[in-house]
Amino acid sequence: MDAIQPPPLASSAAADSGAKDLDIVILVSKGLGSSLASWRSILKPYHLLIVIDEEEEEIQQHLHGLDFALYSTADANCELERCNLLGAKDRSALAAARAFALLASTRRYLAFLDLSSAAPATDPATGDAIDPFQQHLTNLRSPSTPFFFNTLYDPFRPGADFVRGYPFSLRTGVPTAISHGLWLDPAKKPADLVLTVPRDVFFAMRCINVAFDRELVGAAMFLGSGDLWAGLCAKRICDHLRVGVKSGIPYVASRGQEKEEETTELADPEIIDFVRGIELPDAAVSAVDCYEEIVKKIKAEKPKFAGEISVAGLEAWIAAWKKT
Repeated sequence: MDAIQPPPLASSAAADSGAKDLDIVILVSKGLGSSLASWRSILKPYHLLIVIDEEEEEIQQHLHGLDFALYSTADANCELERCNLLGAKDRSALAAARAFALLASTRRYLAFLDLSSAAPATDPATGDAIDPFQQHLTNLRSPSTPFFFNTLYDPFRPGADFVRGYPFSLRTGVPTAISHGLWLDPAKKPADLVLTVPRDVFFAMRCINVAFDRELVGAAMFLGSGDLWAGLCAKRICDHLRVGVKSGIPYVASRGQEKEEETTELADPEIIDFVRGIELPDAAVSAVDCYEEIVKKIKAEKPKFAGEISVAGLEAWIAAWKKT
């Protein structure tokens, strides 16, 4: 299988123009209008896909001056029902909104913003709010280095370089498919670092602060069975397709309302070993091809954790994605 060639390294000007290629997906539920207001200045350069589960009039005051497409949860659920996706296990309003947006978006990059869990982080030097989406674009538009572990920084960042002894044959890098930002207690000072997650190494993905290349890996970002399961599948698929995952900056500030119940769900070593052991064929040349192979393996081997996964939901998702 031919490796996908990395995009050109993004200059700051190119990264600025990348805003037009990004959709930010937001669920606005009751009482979160003020949370949306705290993001207004950051969101202005971007296009927003907003799903609301409250009356439209109640949030109009927070949307003035923003570029957005507005949908109701009824709109989202109607489309998901048409695609036979309402029965996906562990579906929540947030997961449903994100699945709907994945199908509706036509832009290359997608970012998820969880208003209930994330607030803008501030620059400790200036006190200014940090735009995490610009950093996500910078991460996604510059190469990753998953095949030889570097130190805790991105060698493609301005002023950085590869460590001594890094193989020259690997310095071109590969395209970046996922930018996984982190979240901090507001009282903590963030460390300014980002690194590529090495090949065959998994990580606990949480979609509080994440962006991704929809064209490369969008099919793997279905959250109907939870963030962790999606992250395991997405990383296995990225490794197979020879594309990268970056983690670290950008940061958002935690609102202290993260859902802790998923920290153990689907985090059993048996599940990680199962996903790691999946041999994806060379014929699988896209994320949706790979996702189909993962579902086939679950159906064929019937692992103990299969009851935690809605196979019918995953199959319905694959069918819906193929129509986009």
